[in-house]
Amino acid sequence: MNESELETSGAENTPESLVQQAQTIDELKEVLLKIGSIEGTERTYEPVEIINYIDGVMEKKTDIHFITRKYGIRNKVRELLGLPIPKLQ
Repeated sequence: MNESELETSGAENTPESLVQQAQTIDELKEVLLKIGSIEGTERTYEPVEIINYIDGVMEKKTDIHFITRKYGIRNKVRELLGLPIPKLQ
């Protein structure tokens, strides 16, 4: 984490805000490890599992839809990898 994240107040340290503050894939991976297990819609995701999915997407071996949308993680991965973010209808 960078210094600005360490100086933030409690409200800015929510999982959503930490995900949005990540500026690189490596920072996002650190955030995921900090957050810990994530309750998705259908199941619980472990941080290492999501990190493995991110690596798979980067290597074009995994579909981005394997990454949970919780806390805006999927769209953050899209943003950091320069992938299109679908617009809401």
